[in-house]
Amino acid sequence: MPWFFLASGIFALVSATLNWHWLKETERAQSFIANLGEPGARGLYLAIGLVLTGLGTWMLLFAESA
Repeated sequence: MPWFFLASGIFALVSATLNWHWLKETERAQSFIANLGEPGARGLYLAIGLVLTGLGTWMLLFAESA
């Protein structure tokens, strides 16, 4: 499970950093863009990516050893 969070977080970080437009064309992403604007939605993806990457890293380092 930690690898899923880590991979999802890295994917979200890379997609927000490289500004992948195909990711923003989904119906759910369009609602974020309508409410937050494109820079806000990009910031949201960055924040989600940081949280997921941090959670996956934490799980790998500390939760597996318990």
